[in-house]
This record gives sequence, C-alpha cells and structure tokens, in this order.
Amino acid sequence: LKLAGEIADGVLLTVGADPRYIRAALGAVEEGARAAGRPPGTVRVAVRVPCSVSDEPDARRHVRSHVALAVLPTRPFPFDEEDRPAVERIRQVYDYQRHLALDATHANLVSDGLVDKFALAGPPEECVERVRAIADCGIEELNIVLMSPTPERLLRTFASRVMARL
Repeated sequence: LKLAGEIADGVLLTVGADPRYIRAALGAVEEGARAAGRPPGTVRVAVRVPCSVSDEPDARRHVRSHVALAVLPTRPFPFDEEDRPAVERIRQVYDYQRHLALDATHANLVSDGLVDKFALAGPPEECVERVRAIADCGIEELNIVLMSPTPERLLRTFASRVMARL
C-alpha cells in the first residue's frame, strides 16, 4: 500500500468493509505518497468487497469462503482480539483446493462478526449503513464481488435497495 502511494495512479483496497481497516489502509497509501513528495489525494482509491445483499436468512453463507481468503494475508492493521483465534484457525486449515466452496471447513470457521468486517452481506437495510460508513472514509468507488447463485438478482437488489438509498 505504501508503494502504491509512492508510484501508482490508483489502488484497489482488499482490506474489508470495516472503516477502521479502510482508514488504516488509506493511511499507508498516504504515507507512501508523502514519502514520494506527492500531494494528498493523488492516488485514486477503490474498495473491493465480497457482496451478498439479500433478504434470505443465509445471505452471509455466500461470502464466508471469500472472507476466509481475505484473512489469510498480513494486514496493515491488527485483527480484533475476539477475531484472532478464528483467524489463526482459518489460516491453519485453509484448503486452496476448496477455495470458495460454500461448505469448506475454512468457510465454517468464519463468524458473522468477520463477515461484517470483510464483506457486505445480509439484509439491504443493514448494508445501506455499511456502505455509508465506507463512503465516510473518503471512498468514492466501491467494487463489489457478487457472491450469489443468482448474481443478476443480487446486482439488482444492490442497485435498487442499497445504492438507490444513498
């Protein structure tokens, strides 16, 4: 992220949907920009998050494997204390051959709390507030990964029941 701040025109953040995580990543980008003598705001920043916005009770199920993948690399922020045991266990059992399988062991270790920090999933009304919180970090571009057996329906729901309310 620092290197992106130093030399890139843009960066696609894959640090989750939690504003604390986004701000930490933005800080690293800005630190790199300052070190290179670039003015603040030089680097265009988008946030990429898995998305399963739906009224279905198990909407979070569709993003759990993706969230497990998201916690594998080192991050520019510490994980919350309550998440650390699950993150360590996910790192131990992650099965790359079952990468995004809904029933993978690593997916079953992802709590709702981790889903909320690393994805936009659940009822549209809840996701509206979470998208607002991302925008409040200064993010103007959101890149959603459609995690659903019906991606067209998910996209229509996101557009009509989340984006339309912003």
